[in-house]
Amino acid sequence: MNPGSPPRRGIFAATIPSWCLHITENNDARFRPAFARMLDLRYDWVRALVGVRSAPALRRVLSEGRHFRSKRRAGARALVKDPLALFSAEWLAANFAMRVVILIRHPAAFAASLKRLDWKFPFCELLAQPELMRNHLSSFAEEIHHFDEHEQDIIDQAALVWKLSHHVIARYCESHPDWIFLRNEDLSRAPVDGFRALAGSLGIPWSDVLEERVRQYSDPSNPVDAPDGVVFQLKRDSRSNIDAWKRHLSPEEVRRVRESVDEVGACFYSEGDW
Repeated sequence: MNPGSPPRRGIFAATIPSWCLHITENNDARFRPAFARMLDLRYDWVRALVGVRSAPALRRVLSEGRHFRSKRRAGARALVKDPLALFSAEWLAANFAMRVVILIRHPAAFAASLKRLDWKFPFCELLAQPELMRNHLSSFAEEIHHFDEHEQDIIDQAALVWKLSHHVIARYCESHPDWIFLRNEDLSRAPVDGFRALAGSLGIPWSDVLEERVRQYSDPSNPVDAPDGVVFQLKRDSRSNIDAWKRHLSPEEVRRVRESVDEVGACFYSEGDW
């Protein structure tokens, strides 16, 4: 659901028009067929092949299509990992019986990541979705307008984005007790136990292979931080990474983040977490 990513029509045929898209019954006609096909692991060969312009692109399409086919025949379940789907989570769960898992991350760690990557947020994309503002973000309208009209420092942008998203997550906690809510830090402290419990909650058989994979990706021998210019460093020293934000943010930046997230932050993190 990243509107800035190159389209992968074989996997997902719809065009996502906005960041943090809020899909509801009022605007879902153009998205429902694409989600249904993707979640059923049915690769759209026609749409994928139309866009092929090179031999590498053709090889990628063939690989993707065969992968989808083999997984569908094996009875696999689709996993959609997408933070940008947060505001559409209720629609996805209601229409496709999706089991929702929401991973919560410390606001300062989130801010440190955006600072490292220099990822700024287009607040106009929120304001352009009246239903999103009405359903979830109305109490923050003035602040969002201010950030849209006057560009703020990346730390302040990150703090507001965290506050908006976790305000919605706090509401989800109340309205969807059947969903799974996990803190990144808790998984990082005990990865094997955490993922074993998560697998059990989702009806996924646990195995020695899965346990070894979790250990490989969270082992102390892995780097704590991603190298410069690398967006996704999947193998990390999970435990050491918990407090990595303390090295990357100044005390003044931490103070600004904490003051900004305020009551929303207190829903998930206590005094000792700072």
